[in-house]
Amino acid sequence: MSIEVRHVSYIYEAGTPFELAALSDVSFTINSGEFIGLIGHTGSGKSTLIQTLNALLTPSEGEVLFNGVNIFDPEQKANRRMIRQKVGLVFQYPENQLFEMTVYKDVAFGPSNMKLSDEEIRERVDWAMDLVGLEKRYYEKSPFDMSGGQKRRVALAGVLAMRPEVLILDEPAAGLDPQGRDELFERIASLRDKTGMAIILVSHSMDDVAQYVDRILVMDHGKLRYDDTPAAVFRHRKELEEMGLAVPEISVLGDLLRERGFEIPDDVIRIEDMEKSLVDLFGKGEAK
Repeated sequence: MSIEVRHVSYIYEAGTPFELAALSDVSFTINSGEFIGLIGHTGSGKSTLIQTLNALLTPSEGEVLFNGVNIFDPEQKANRRMIRQKVGLVFQYPENQLFEMTVYKDVAFGPSNMKLSDEEIRERVDWAMDLVGLEKRYYEKSPFDMSGGQKRRVALAGVLAMRPEVLILDEPAAGLDPQGRDELFERIASLRDKTGMAIILVSHSMDDVAQYVDRILVMDHGKLRYDDTPAAVFRHRKELEEMGLAVPEISVLGDLLRERGFEIPDDVIRIEDMEKSLVDLFGKGEAK
């Protein structure tokens, strides 16, 4: 699987006094199994970008290719529905989109619209619920009687039941308590290992991004400023701060320690890596 974004631009209210360029000449490629973080300040173009990947918005210029096929080719209109199945998009606060009377019916809604057999629908619901860590005893429960974290997982299961090849998550942990946040991210992190799908995480939390993703796309005023590993991106602390972005707390701690003479590698951005570096450092007797 691959999604290739080629020179995509998007203009809101084109030709009017309210014209706004949300995306400008954006290009990158996503392949199967990648876990990508998408970051940027409010208004940087993140939301517009993910909606072009899901074919909800048609670019003003450029192409989006899914497995080599331009999804916005006029002759490929029939493929747009398929794209929305293959590229699952989970909006912020997805539990607000729950509407069925039982968990089973909510998760089964997408597969049912695909005109699948009852057996196939049941199989997909079982599979998706297992992936998000919800047992069958929840099937006949009202989703509205569940906790915030459980509702979030039901909404995620509803998208997974469509068997997407790419999963886009827009601030998936927003509003959750620390326990619910940790549980959700552990589930998300395991999805790639179990399914091989590509995951795109949109988040304002640099610590979450640093902890889980393998690659970061940084948007700034509609342009793609960086496309690199987390360690490489977070070395640009000054530039990121000028964009209105922070860096992980561990990265800040590393800078402070290096300023005080401690030999901490500049690619340390996760807690476990900092712990290892400090153990190695003190073990060698290099810190007083």
